[in-house]
Amino acid sequence: MASAFELSYRDLSPARQRFFISLGLHPGSEMDAWTAAALAGISAVDAREHLEGLYDDHLLDEPSRGRYRMHDLVREYSRSLEESDGSVDRDAALGRLVDYYDVAAAKADGFITAEITREAPKAAADALDPQVEFAHLTTRVEAWDWMRNEYANILACVERIAVSPSSELGVVMRLAASLATFFVAVGPWDRAIELHESAALVAEKCGDRLAVAQALHRIGRLQWLTGHYPESISNLKTAAAIYGELHHRLGQVRALVQLGGALRQADEYAKAANSYLDALKICRSAGNRLDEAAALNGLGIIRFVQGRLVLAVESHQQALEIFRSLGDRLGQADARNELGVVKRVMGENVESIEHHEMALAVYRDLNDGYHDAFTLNNLGTAWRMAGLYEKSMRLHNEAIGVSRRLGDRVGLAVGFGELAASLRMTGHLETAVDMNARALELFRSIGHRLGVAQTLNEKGSILLALDQAGEAVQLHEQALEISRTVGAPLEEARALEGAGRCAASLGQVDLASVQLRRAMDLYERIGAAETATLAYESLGPGDLA
Repeated sequence: MASAFELSYRDLSPARQRFFISLGLHPGSEMDAWTAAALAGISAVDAREHLEGLYDDHLLDEPSRGRYRMHDLVREYSRSLEESDGSVDRDAALGRLVDYYDVAAAKADGFITAEITREAPKAAADALDPQVEFAHLTTRVEAWDWMRNEYANILACVERIAVSPSSELGVVMRLAASLATFFVAVGPWDRAIELHESAALVAEKCGDRLAVAQALHRIGRLQWLTGHYPESISNLKTAAAIYGELHHRLGQVRALVQLGGALRQADEYAKAANSYLDALKICRSAGNRLDEAAALNGLGIIRFVQGRLVLAVESHQQALEIFRSLGDRLGQADARNELGVVKRVMGENVESIEHHEMALAVYRDLNDGYHDAFTLNNLGTAWRMAGLYEKSMRLHNEAIGVSRRLGDRVGLAVGFGELAASLRMTGHLETAVDMNARALELFRSIGHRLGVAQTLNEKGSILLALDQAGEAVQLHEQALEISRTVGAPLEEARALEGAGRCAASLGQVDLASVQLRRAMDLYERIGAAETATLAYESLGPGDLA
């Protein structure tokens, strides 16, 4: 095989031979004319001509138009030539490639983050090197396509740089910052965490406290999304503290808002509320309306969980109005998504669906996969409440697919749990049991107690439909205890309702009447009008008198 490569190589011009050797130095798997040009130190026009020539000579594959790949054996042959030939300066070639990615990733990130503005603040960018020729990125769509094509190559470069001399270490921090928004939206989150951990180590070596805070901030957010709440809380607290020491108010506020989200998912609702309130105080003193709205939206979620639905609507509406005044589409989508959840529980399902559909359109336009999955699940639940079960199941299955791709365990748990509820409503009880079990396992592994309570309540409803009321009531009792412990009255009411339905099925009419009345009272107190009606209908009015 090597002899065949050698024959092809000998027929190349000296310039193309040097180009071929340069390609073998690429740490990644694919390249285009721009990356090849950077490696070889030539123009993109000349690089494209060489790539096409090497493809014609069967020394390169072209898996997609304009994207080239070396077979492993060809790459080995190219690298053996580099070691013996000496005509290509390895360090210079890799340096040019890193410079290219540094410049191009920053440019792509500028398009991507134009409407996604609440990431960890980035350090001031160095001036772009006018000598570096980079991909002609002029639109957000082109930027997203470029990132999708190149992120794996950039990660491979970062791995190479991380063990290089300290003079190159700053590039690791810049590349990590440039990829941060892309990775949150698209994943995979485990690779993103590894990237930011490398950046944190580099920042520590360089003694750059602000860069340390930024890296920990990004790691903490991703750990929140992946369901690693203790680690997330620790990193976000540290980031917020460093920002505070440096008087970096923007970073401090954004870390506090995301800390509120991590604490919320860890069922620490009082602490989460305090984190949002701390952020609000700083925002209002500094006139930071954008992050004030983000904090208000987070505070609304806490109020919802605590059963203060009217106050939750107020917080989300305030956030929506601020985001709208600022022209922030992402923020408007976030506020609408949360408003949709509250409106559904309040019995305003048509308005709920409208909010979720408007949010979903924005998330898809912004390529925000995480929020896309979150909204698909919310929309699926709303359509289930409207009686459109098949549509609901399609949406949940779509959300599950997105969450799998991202590595979003929380999204998977929610998707499985809500899909189980729709399957129950259509009589697919055995499949519902399986989906519910997957959700329960995930919520328990994550440590999200409210999610466990919600899933136990749904499992109780499934078992009741299977005429297993005795076992079902035990699940509702477990959910009741968890809900009271974490302070989630809506789920407490659902547990009481479920236990009441089980008691009625077992012929325990007096007990059923008491439990359903308690559920109704709790639903009515928090303003969950539609679910109060459902509880009332589970027995006749005379039974509940």
